[in-house]
Amino acid sequence: MVEAENRDFSDKPFSGVPIFLKDLGQEQAGEPSTAGSRLFTSYHAKETDNYVKKLEELGFIILGRSSTPEFGFKNISDVQIHGSVNLPDDVTRNAGGSS
Repeated sequence: MVEAENRDFSDKPFSGVPIFLKDLGQEQAGEPSTAGSRLFTSYHAKETDNYVKKLEELGFIILGRSSTPEFGFKNISDVQIHGSVNLPDDVTRNAGGSS
């Protein structure tokens, strides 16, 4: 966020719009990228994907990564690494699947 505060977004179409990246392949150099799997808990991206670079060029502020079921294969938010993503107002229900 500090880096974002110091950037000039005045000429960008999505100036300062905060977003999260799904943890399914949109990689940022040096950031963890797990695809929701324990197999990749120690993996950190070596390069930033062109897709992510384009988002930044358009002015988006990337706040972090959103969790996903392992490899995006489940229709529920049961994430191996972090556990279930429950609704804040009813923890007996989950937030849904990978999309």
